[in-house]
Amino acid sequence: MGTSAERAASNTDYYTRGDALPGIWVDGMDVLAVKAATSFARDYVTKNGPIVMETFTYRYSGHSMSDPGTSYRTREEIQEVRQKRDPITSFKEKILELGLLTQEEVKAIDVKVKKEIDDAAAKAKADVEIPLEELYTDIYSTCLEPKLRDCVGYNQAHRVLNKGPYKMYNIDECPSHSAKISKEMGIKYLRDMMLIRRMENECSNLYKSKLIRGFLHLCVGQEAVNVGLHAAMRPEDHLITAYRSELAGREAGCSRGKGGSMHMYAPKFYGGNGIVGAQVPLGAGVALHEKILNKKGVCFALYGDGAANQGQIFEAYNIAHLMKLPVIFVCENNQY
Repeated sequence: MGTSAERAASNTDYYTRGDALPGIWVDGMDVLAVKAATSFARDYVTKNGPIVMETFTYRYSGHSMSDPGTSYRTREEIQEVRQKRDPITSFKEKILELGLLTQEEVKAIDVKVKKEIDDAAAKAKADVEIPLEELYTDIYSTCLEPKLRDCVGYNQAHRVLNKGPYKMYNIDECPSHSAKISKEMGIKYLRDMMLIRRMENECSNLYKSKLIRGFLHLCVGQEAVNVGLHAAMRPEDHLITAYRSELAGREAGCSRGKGGSMHMYAPKFYGGNGIVGAQVPLGAGVALHEKILNKKGVCFALYGDGAANQGQIFEAYNIAHLMKLPVIFVCENNQY
């Protein structure tokens, strides 16, 4: 099911593929760099309109549980990334070197995270499945009519600048090259990445034991992208993505077990679209809502390199640029 990005696209510099849109490339294995790039992009789109942000990361597992992930890359490559670029190990070493945490404190965080995941897994195993009649009930919401339009000129001049840990496309500014981090921030970022890693590994176990059925797509190795993005988001911002839902399909789930493998929603989070890349134009629509109502939020529209060739993504780029929508198109490039 998976293949290398080079076999799927003639141009794998995804941050440049918005054409007239400016772009930014960031090391997706560095949580602090992702946070800085996200803060920069958020402030930029609020004033200037859309931007494409590529987070260059790596996925240890295959595309899904049915994909071994080693038919198009070697086990040695995966192991080398684990040893040299793992986002959790790298961040852990950084905060230990800075003296923000001790080895004992790091171990204590991991123990708490493991217990939290173990408790959640036990609850999922013990919970009941929803009654069949509940599958036929739906929830609907009203829509707002568009009230404004706007457009900007087309700029055919393209330029790429390498600035420290970032690559900038059609934009002269860049995020800060340095980051300030407190002990509290270090604890939170490390704990969140550990929690995601533990969660993914436990999901793999639950899938193998057939408690999770259907599809399962893991993101082991991409934790810094998730944590770095969220660290820079504000309460008024929105996020739309593709996969993940309640997994076990139990009554205690956030959608009472009806989310399936791809449909989950929460305030300002519009997660789960079964069609590859379908969430991207919807994210542009969320940004249009913010502009129509003169609100201050921006929308983060996430997709992977596997979806980057979908036509609707380029259509979303175009309309977002024409209307100067406050949307950040985030391509999580895990290279496969």
